[in-house]
Amino acid sequence: MIKRQTIRILLINQENRLLLMRAVDPTTTGMDRVARAAFWCTIGGKIEEGETLEQAAARELYEETGFTMEDVALGPIVWYGRHEMIISGRHIELYEKFIVGSLKSNKQVSHHNFTDNEKSVVTNAAWLSLDEIINHIEPIFPIILKTKLADILNKNYPLEPEWVDLALQT
Repeated sequence: MIKRQTIRILLINQENRLLLMRAVDPTTTGMDRVARAAFWCTIGGKIEEGETLEQAAARELYEETGFTMEDVALGPIVWYGRHEMIISGRHIELYEKFIVGSLKSNKQVSHHNFTDNEKSVVTNAAWLSLDEIINHIEPIFPIILKTKLADILNKNYPLEPEWVDLALQT
């Protein structure tokens, strides 16, 4: 099993909507190895060796949205957790931290800096309201967004990062 530290960015725009990406990736599954249809997730990814959380967040923001730190103000880390997945046939144990990001500009999302893998699996990105997330017909990960995002949108952050169960699937 491979252990991976990751950063996830809860990027919120001026209309209080969260940016999510839609992916279709038959090589990414739960531990049951059953391929999922399309799913949505927060932006973010692996923390590279030698990177701080903030450096990884800035790199992921740029790669996945085109935004720089001039466009986004990073806030606190609000959640952390772990879960296991199969990614490209490999068993990965993910240790994820979720940091709040606030969009300061009116710049549009760009996918010009996607990695080759992102180009092949990401089909859309959209700013979704809490109601749209709660009522969405396709799966959105992490599932805890449905119950915990309201506090984040209201800037009611935990005093310390809160452990969340990222293994929840429904």
